Formats: sequence, C-alpha cells, structure tokens
Amino acid sequence: MTKIGKIHIIISDFEKGVYEMELTKEDYQNLIKQKKILPYEPQLLENLRKKEAYGIPILILILSHPCCAENCYPMSVLISTGMDHFTLVHGNVNCIPKNDQYPNHSWVEKDGFVYDTTDGFKWEKNLYYQLFSPEVINTYREDDVKTYSFYQDVVRNVKKPILKQEKGLILQYLALLEEENPTPNHTNLLFEIGRYQEQEHLPVYSEKTMRQYQKILEKEKL
Repeated sequence: MTKIGKIHIIISDFEKGVYEMELTKEDYQNLIKQKKILPYEPQLLENLRKKEAYGIPILILILSHPCCAENCYPMSVLISTGMDHFTLVHGNVNCIPKNDQYPNHSWVEKDGFVYDTTDGFKWEKNLYYQLFSPEVINTYREDDVKTYSFYQDVVRNVKKPILKQEKGLILQYLALLEEENPTPNHTNLLFEIGRYQEQEHLPVYSEKTMRQYQKILEKEKL
C-alpha cells in the first residue's frame, strides 16, 4: 500500500516526520479562523459511526492517525462510504517522492473541500492544491466506484468480522496511542472509543497485556 509519510502542517511534536509542510501553529490557527481548514462535518461523522470495518465503526478508524498513516488508498475508500456525490482522487503530491508504479497519494473531494485522511480534517480545495500541487492521475466519481475493483475489494474485505477479544485489544491500543501522542481529533476519538467499548461490553486489558500487544505489533512491522 502507498507509503505517504507525514504531509500535514506542523502544529505539535507528534507531527514531525520526513515530509513536512513548513506552516507554523499560528498559520494553522489562522486557516481555521478563515474556514479553509475544518473538522469533518457532523453528518459525515454520524454516517461513519453507523458503518463498520472488521466490526469496528469506521468513524473510529478515520479519526485515528495511526490507522490512517501510510494507508491513504484504503482509508480514502472508507471515508467516502459516508458521503454522497464525492470524487475519489489518485495523484502525486509534491511532499512525497513519486512512485513509478502508482500515484503516491489518494484523497477524496466533495463540495469544494479535500478530505485527506492522513491529516484528520478537510482542506479548502484551492488551499490544498496551492500547498501540495497535486498532479491528478485518476478520478472516480460516486457511480464510477461501483465498477472500480480496488474500491469494491476494500469494501468487501472490511466486512470480515474479528473476535470480540481482538476488537477490545485494538480499541484499547488505539486509545493508548492517542493518549501518548494527541492528535487534532483527540477528544472525539477517545469519546467514540469509550462509547463503543461500553456499548459492546468489550474486555479491558491490563497495562502489561497492552505493552506485550504493542511489542508484537511493532515486531510485525519490521
């Protein structure tokens, strides 16, 4: 899957990475005031809360930076499942090295905004194109994805359920990562995780178990 690194603006230490856009925290705050950068709208959040991937609300996965980082292709598919009248885009952005085999990034466009799941919020399209100079390679509108095999494969694969115990581990681990490195969706993510854990009566694991789980996951990435 596409390796996208960290392309968003610097607003705190957790965002430091190989590929960065040099915008200050003040720049970021000004863009919010100008409504050029906005959180995901409530209706989208509600739609994604009702949809599941591997038995977990897609909303939780979309709000979690570790789930979205380096997974722009499948996560763009998942966020679009909560939308009507969208365009899924594959292209090359200027902050990521080009790949000879496929476009280096994927995002979704709707109503004049770009939904880049790596960032966890939506950008005014003109601003996004000004900053990242996208070279658009492929576009898929709402009707097009019905016959786009990759899109349909993602939607089909995430229908596979996982065990309740594993679901509990994953959600508790995502909460742990969020507590260690807060992101722009910090409050919403922890609320959604807590709400779902309570709703589904998911098991709660000890700190020792979670650290062991973390070591297993880190080893698998090597």
